Amino acid sequence: MKPQLNLLNEAKILVVGDVILDRYWIGESKRISPEAPVPVVNGEKILNRLGGAGNVAANVASLGCSVSLLGYVGQDEDGDHVRQLLRESQIESALISRENLKTTVKIRVISQGQQLVRVDFEDSPNKFKSDLLTKVFQELINDYQLVIFSDYRKGALHDVSRLISLANEKHKRVITDP
Repeated sequence: MKPQLNLLNEAKILVVGDVILDRYWIGESKRISPEAPVPVVNGEKILNRLGGAGNVAANVASLGCSVSLLGYVGQDEDGDHVRQLLRESQIESALISRENLKTTVKIRVISQGQQLVRVDFEDSPNKFKSDLLTKVFQELINDYQLVIFSDYRKGALHDVSRLISLANEKHKRVITDP
């Protein structure tokens, strides 16, 4: 009998959900702004990481699994960053790129190991209401043994019940990450 982790490594896994680009602005703070009582951060570096469902896919890939990510990004520079991070993490991209959508980005300003503020750039969940993700999901589902639905309430999984039903019809294992 094979250990469970080996079985997981042999499975093809599809992560479906809200794709987010997590951006960290990191620097040191030694003074308070004269304009408002807030710290002034001397920016030292910027890090981009996969967030939301992308983070789930990256964690699965780090276990040595074959994983793909299905979700929405905008046709913008941030969407390009997400695709690059997927390549670097050896995650197959099944991203749907939409012109009328901006890639969800969460910026965290970090100083002395503490998050000072978070700034979110995101569209309304109503912008995601389309059957496009369901259509692509139906085209892909046969190639995977396991589906992970990762919902960060951004709108990509507005009809997750339908997607779960489609996966069940194909006898696929399903995990939900609400």
